[in-house]
Amino acid sequence: MRFLLLTFLTLIPKYFYNVKDTTTVIGEVKKVEKDQVEGSKVYHIVLFLSEGDTTHKVILGPAWFIEEIPKEGDSCTVEGSIFNADSMIYIIARRIMNMRTQTVLTLRTQLGFPLWGRRGSETKRIGGIGDGLRRKR
Repeated sequence: MRFLLLTFLTLIPKYFYNVKDTTTVIGEVKKVEKDQVEGSKVYHIVLFLSEGDTTHKVILGPAWFIEEIPKEGDSCTVEGSIFNADSMIYIIARRIMNMRTQTVLTLRTQLGFPLWGRRGSETKRIGGIGDGLRRKR
């Protein structure tokens, strides 16, 4: 039984959304990257968000799902799951608000499930259900 548990634990992805370890961070975007998902052709948008002396690596989601990518210098509020790995603080974003554009992008449900997995595909570019990208008026 112990062998099965250890085998299962090695199959859990390194980066998963944990609803028990969530945070809200307000900071400035220092860098924007596209990181290729290991073993896939999919690229995820990653932000390096500076909050005082701390830099967070914020994983947004697949590039095809994100309509408006924050730019370097933008002030953003990020809600998501936080963890440490490879001497870096990571946040898997659930929601991100860009103060410059006044847009809110919801990427995951309250339970952390990705909205891009509910409907749509890389080729159809159909977003998930939820409040998604909206402009405040």
